[in-house]
Amino acid sequence: MIYDLDIKFLFYDGGLGGDVLARAIACRLPLSNNYDISYCDKKLNKHSCVDVFCGLFSCDKISEILTAKLNLSTNIIEKLPINEKKILLEFCFKLWLVSYKFGEYNDYVFKGQYYDKKVKPLKLYIGNELNDITISLVDHLIKCKLPNNLPKGPYLAKGHHIKYENELKSLFENYQNIYLMVSDEQEYLMKVLWHHKTGQFYWKGKFLSEKQAFNSYSLKHGQEGNPSCVFDAYKLIIAYESKYAEKLFKQFGLSLNAIINEFLERNAKINRKIIKNENTRLL
Repeated sequence: MIYDLDIKFLFYDGGLGGDVLARAIACRLPLSNNYDISYCDKKLNKHSCVDVFCGLFSCDKISEILTAKLNLSTNIIEKLPINEKKILLEFCFKLWLVSYKFGEYNDYVFKGQYYDKKVKPLKLYIGNELNDITISLVDHLIKCKLPNNLPKGPYLAKGHHIKYENELKSLFENYQNIYLMVSDEQEYLMKVLWHHKTGQFYWKGKFLSEKQAFNSYSLKHGQEGNPSCVFDAYKLIIAYESKYAEKLFKQFGLSLNAIINEFLERNAKINRKIIKNENTRLL
């Protein structure tokens, strides 16, 4: 099963660099070829990668067809009882294992027509609607059993902050949740990046700053959420401090190599240029 694996959960909101950091981390984790980077909302971010739950923590709902196929009581994820959340989590992990024509886990090799156009997008993102072709993949995966010889990890799960974290914590033996946040003093810089990507003038999230997050959802120590560690997004995607980035990578048992360091430095340089050029009066 998946619940004894070393899966680390990275939670963040838009504008805080979660996708670029996840991509930098995931490319060096076990089964890294499965952390596909081809699913990405090009309107928002050129950097992205699928996580081991295929975008589940960035979704509020799944399709009605998938809900029926998995025998779930509702398509609203938050409202699912914990036993049904387990069904969905396990399906998403199996979806992440899917390969085409070749793969380490033979049960997950799916041979079908129109894979690249119709099936691959479903492989990468659980929020997609199903069609006649992708339904066959769902039926295939429902019959598959989870492998018992998976590497222990670490693995990357990512998404936006969710209200059912305590249920995840009760399921996963090695649960570790890592939050990206930003100080109130630097919040306006993230709003500039958010505006540049989306064209929206105001931030609608609840977790942009640490103060907002901990006040809104009682995420203080011992209460709901209780993050294992909190990282300052400003130091990772704007000012960029390599020593600080090393601390994040260390959570995944990784060092910060020269290639990834250059990748993150370049991303921060681009962000600083955006902030410099953007008209902050609009925010």
